[in-house]
Amino acid sequence: MVRIISLFFNFLVLAGAFVLSGLLSNWFRYELSLEGILVAIPLYLAVAAIVIFATTAYLQRSTMLLTSSIVTAVAGAILVLFVYDHVFGGFPRFYLNHVDQSPPAVIQTAQGPLKYWLELKNPFSREHAEFLVVGRGKEQRIPVRIFDKPVDYYAGAADPGDWATLTVTREPDIVILSVGRSLLRPGRFKINLTNGTAVKIADGG
Repeated sequence: MVRIISLFFNFLVLAGAFVLSGLLSNWFRYELSLEGILVAIPLYLAVAAIVIFATTAYLQRSTMLLTSSIVTAVAGAILVLFVYDHVFGGFPRFYLNHVDQSPPAVIQTAQGPLKYWLELKNPFSREHAEFLVVGRGKEQRIPVRIFDKPVDYYAGAADPGDWATLTVTREPDIVILSVGRSLLRPGRFKINLTNGTAVKIADGG
């Protein structure tokens, strides 16, 4: 019985460590940040100690060592969660992609008010994608190639204009997206709301 519990406990600990490592690195798309390293150090030390105790308990069929591994796991989990809360300002939340978005804004068009915001998906990864989200009740996500490569840095958006501003044109289904300074990638895009496309406007255009 001790052996079965030891194997199962080892599996749970390693699975938990894998999930938390994924959350720290956007599922291994990003390198660990300084905050992530501060959490990873006690995590990996605790996992190493737990695995040693549990594996030894399996080999020796020792209830005492199995109990030690469980106590170490509880203490390690408390420590890791304490450090995580301290450096990130909250406890881990499950996600599949890193998605950041600007506050919503509204412009008046010939068809009525149009709500919009900019969305960045995995901006520090090679799989990055940027979207203009617009909607009059129903949301429409329009791909906009703002970044040519994974970004090193960008500033958060306290105001919608920090990332993007939409302006109307004489054509009712065409708007102009101007990229804000906080994204450090100046540029303008011609957005077709009917077919959901974005074309970059050449400088001076």
